[in-house]
Amino acid sequence: MTALNFPTESEIDEFASGFYGYGDFDSPLWFIGMEEGGGDSAGEVTNRIRAWQQRGCSPLEDVAEYHDAFIESGFSSITKQNTWSALSRIQLAYNSGSKSGLSVRNHWRQQLGRRGSATCIMELNPLPSPSITTWKYPEFTDMPFLASRIAYNARYRSGRIASIKDMNVQHAPKAVIFYGKKYESFWAEIAGVPFEREQFHSRAVKGCTTFISIHHPNARVRGKTNDYLENLGTTLRDVS
Repeated sequence: MTALNFPTESEIDEFASGFYGYGDFDSPLWFIGMEEGGGDSAGEVTNRIRAWQQRGCSPLEDVAEYHDAFIESGFSSITKQNTWSALSRIQLAYNSGSKSGLSVRNHWRQQLGRRGSATCIMELNPLPSPSITTWKYPEFTDMPFLASRIAYNARYRSGRIASIKDMNVQHAPKAVIFYGKKYESFWAEIAGVPFEREQFHSRAVKGCTTFISIHHPNARVRGKTNDYLENLGTTLRDVS
């Protein structure tokens, strides 16, 4: 049985083909991850999709305004976000800005993923999930394509890869950082070239864009320090 008011199959398809993340396509530095966290309840997923519809079905949202629209306590209630903190640290280094703890916190709370901020965060998977190993959608609906991650990926993955690849070609960012090295084969499909492994990340170049594949910010990897993230941002600024 499907939860009351849960989005229809066509609405989920529209969301999956229409929503990609936050910020601006014209940002010189893009971040692309596997999927957003969240999706702990049918109501939350429903509210996310309804808010996106009501706000105009934009491919990139303003992260704060969008969260204000589907979280009762609003975006300001998010007090800790390890992934966004790591991305902000890289972005600040890329921008030659301060990388202090306060600067990083202020950046993800006030700039990262905002419209007009020259930042961009995108996700390969369209629907949120508490973790890569968790799949709660069978609790929300009996729609067959949400019965398992296998069915879900079969329905959406190839189309999302193709769309993000096309966006990259169209907008030609100077650098793209993919986070989640387990998914490097998908990152290579988007980049259109194979990656070459370096010490803590992998690198590829196609045209005017440098592609980097790093470990997820939450992954525990020896040597993956704040200094490493800052050096990565500085290096990409200097070569792109």
